[in-house]
Amino acid sequence: METSKDYIETVLRVATPSWFPIFVEKTITTRRHIYSAGGKEQATTKHLSGGPIAGILGWFRGVVNHENSNKQFKLGYDYATGKGVSQDYNKAFGCFTEPAKKGIADAQFNLALMYDKGDGVARDYEQAFEWYSKSAQQGYALAQFNLAVMYEQGEGVARNYEQAFVWYSKVAQQGDAEAQFNLALMYGKGNGVSQDYSQSLDWFAKAAEQGLAVAQFNLAMIYEQGEIVARDYEQALKWYSNAAWQGLAAAQCNLAFIYYHGAGVARDYEQAFKWSSKAAQQGDAKAQFNLAEMYRNGEGVAKDLPRAYGLGFLASAGGLDNAKSFIKELEPQLSAQQIAEGERIAQEWRTRIEVNKRAKQ
Repeated sequence: METSKDYIETVLRVATPSWFPIFVEKTITTRRHIYSAGGKEQATTKHLSGGPIAGILGWFRGVVNHENSNKQFKLGYDYATGKGVSQDYNKAFGCFTEPAKKGIADAQFNLALMYDKGDGVARDYEQAFEWYSKSAQQGYALAQFNLAVMYEQGEGVARNYEQAFVWYSKVAQQGDAEAQFNLALMYGKGNGVSQDYSQSLDWFAKAAEQGLAVAQFNLAMIYEQGEIVARDYEQALKWYSNAAWQGLAAAQCNLAFIYYHGAGVARDYEQAFKWSSKAAQQGDAKAQFNLAEMYRNGEGVAKDLPRAYGLGFLASAGGLDNAKSFIKELEPQLSAQQIAEGERIAQEWRTRIEVNKRAKQ
């Protein structure tokens, strides 16, 4: 087993079948692109000096202005989302601008989002960064996450991992699972913060407990490898299973690996076949190749050489070199009719995979 303490694509290579568990090391950098419906408005009025009458009048004007800003914000949201009116980003932009300038955090976030996406205004990452910053400084979690992503990716601002870490931390501490996952990776790789595997493990665990599949997968990998903590196959099985049931193909492959080799659990070829099938149906070439091996060997399923050939052919088309060697070795054992059957099976799988992908979009 080849392991890496700095989380650089750890690969596990064993004898046939070929299983390739890989550590998920990419942060989640898809910004939150859903317009805020409100609820985080910041009051901007202050008690004014100048005696009791002036103070009361100032307070009253402030309340009226704040109510007007909220109405503008609500109208902007309706225009941005097409709720009860025809969607009109230009009008939404106009409605969000004044409340944003008055310090309403939701409006600042939505205005940033319009600049970020180019809705109702020319796309401008620098303006998006400015308005995300204003909203984030008021504690608005969606803006804080997007601000962290912009710092990490260097969009609208010079790349700055330290600032990305600061803002991911603020969101993670509010319980955001994706921010917790990103924080775990930053601790693990030492990006923007001193490398700290203990902190990395803690934040992976927090995100995993909230049901984030990629965090569950990485936590399982940590327990399986036994580099950061004592190897614990029971915990690895638990977290791979949780992620696999959510449809994460990498977790399904690794769960199949555990069952196939009996790593900390009774060897179970049927379970290995089941989970390899689920990953293969998502288009995972490695899982397709593993299925081909199991069909050839009759492990967890009845031996079926044409089907083995078809799945090997599919995996080979996916660029897997092992699969190319596999079908060359298998061809002499098959008749022309069986090879044609295998190619038909490969096409059936290809069609099914495309249908599944479209259904998820």
